[in-house]
Amino acid sequence: MAESKMDFELATKEMLIKWLAEIPFLEKEEKRMLFGIGCKFKNKMEPLYQIYGAIAAGNEHFCDSERSITYEQKKNNDLLTCNGETLVLTEEQLKTVLTGIIDIMEPVLPLGSVVDLKKDFLKNVIGNTDKVENFRVVITDRFFYQKGDRLYFPYAGVLYPIGAFEKQERLNFTSAVIKSVIHEGYSDQQEEAYVFLMKQELILENGMHSFGFSTEEERKEYQKKRSVQK
Repeated sequence: MAESKMDFELATKEMLIKWLAEIPFLEKEEKRMLFGIGCKFKNKMEPLYQIYGAIAAGNEHFCDSERSITYEQKKNNDLLTCNGETLVLTEEQLKTVLTGIIDIMEPVLPLGSVVDLKKDFLKNVIGNTDKVENFRVVITDRFFYQKGDRLYFPYAGVLYPIGAFEKQERLNFTSAVIKSVIHEGYSDQQEEAYVFLMKQELILENGMHSFGFSTEEERKEYQKKRSVQK
């Protein structure tokens, strides 16, 4: 009899259930609603990123009527409404649950994928980007972190078509700074297993999150640690 293959999509949903179960400030029905949001947006995370960005920027309202999800800030509470159900949390609580949902449910591009990165991100890397039409990167690593870190980078890569040379370091980046996917690399069940196991280890077991959702204090600590190591 042929060996059955693991359903990693189902396993990832179960991971989200386990992660939500450990959140002390959520009630049972709130966890059910957030699980539904994770499943609804698993292949299209942009609205969740936009809500997170609205919170971080201090905006009081966001609405994606096409996908029936809205965010509204009222007094000391943040309201997240999806498909007619409303969740009331503090700002930090909502940021926490959005971070976990995105990190767990968002698909991860395979090795060898080629992406163009957003110019806003590149200004912090190379400065003036006025003459740069496309900043193209080949993904060479995923889930990059060092021992003791609380943050990880979903991706690291090298410039296309130059690649790595001399002492050039890999460029670490997150999903949010990818402008477009030019080519998607090879993927099979081993790839799916690797992504699932890394998410399980980093997010579920060690409580880590993507660098893209780091606080200013976490970023300062990260840079301080890297400066000491140099």
